[in-house]
Order: sequence, then structure tokens, then C-alpha cells
Amino acid sequence: PSVRDFYDSYSYFEDAIHSVFPKVKIFLENRAGSVYSHGKFLVSTVDSLIELTAVAGPAEKLDIVLDLPQLFTAHHFKFPKAAKDRIRDLFRELKLIREHIKGIHLWGKKPGATGRIVAHQGNLDDYFADKEIKKLVLDCLCKLLDDNMPRYFVPEVNSNDGDLENIIGDLVDAGFAFV
Repeated sequence: PSVRDFYDSYSYFEDAIHSVFPKVKIFLENRAGSVYSHGKFLVSTVDSLIELTAVAGPAEKLDIVLDLPQLFTAHHFKFPKAAKDRIRDLFRELKLIREHIKGIHLWGKKPGATGRIVAHQGNLDDYFADKEIKKLVLDCLCKLLDDNMPRYFVPEVNSNDGDLENIIGDLVDAGFAFV
């Protein structure tokens, strides 16, 4: 299916939900790889997000929760070796759709007991493995979302409370405010 086909189907779904629950907020999230199906996702890269928001029109017609780790996967970023210029360019492109971004989905990733890298475990130090890269990403994210619009924080940390607290602390240190 095309992005247009998806959006047309989504519009029917959204209208049906809002007819029953008029105040509910619906968010779409980008997705990249999966260890389960190895499937290709329609909305995974910045270009596909830009295409989707162009089809949708004004920001009030489509709300996105931006999954940063999935976006980095879709763009083949390998941390800690990701090029700083590529990181900056990615966030520069995201600025084109920032009014559609109503939340951020953030999580860590680290080796599990078997040595395989496990998503939703650990904190951002585990994920980025380089404090300078982590700082750059958080600074770019803060600048991207520095438009006085409140957004949702959608963490997914299955390891422990300390890892979640660490991620929140990193966001606060970067300039984010929680209300």
C-alpha cells in the first residue's frame, strides 16, 4: 500500500473512534525493524514521515509520537560510531514536521543475559555508548522541540526504575521540562 492508501484507511478509523470517543487522542508511531517478522514498515524514515504528514495536511489531522531508536534503526545509525553530521541532518529534516510531533518515544538498548542486544532495556548511556553522541542527540532533540508546544513523553523501559530515572534525568539535563 502507498502512504496515501494508509492515510485514507486511517482516516476512516480515526473518524470511527472519534464518533464514540470524541476527546480521545490518537498517535501514530514510526517503526523500523523487528526481530519477529523482518517486515518492512511503511512509516519508518524521516522521508516517509514527511510524506505522511504532507498527505495528512494540517497538524491537527495527524499526530505522531516519534520513536527515536526506531528512527535511528531505519536510518542505519550504528552507535557509538554514528557520524555527528548525519545526526544533525536528521534532526534538521525533522524540523519540517515538528508541529505533527506530539510526543517522543524513548528507551535504552543493551546486551541481555545471552549477549544479544535487547531493546527497552537500559538507559541512554547503554544505547549510545558515547556521552558526546548522547549529548548531541539530546541537544538536537531539545532544539527540535523548542517551540513552546507541550508534548508527551512515552518511555518504554522494561529493565528497572533506575534506568527510567536516568533517561528522565538526561532529558532534564538537556533542557526538557516535565509538567
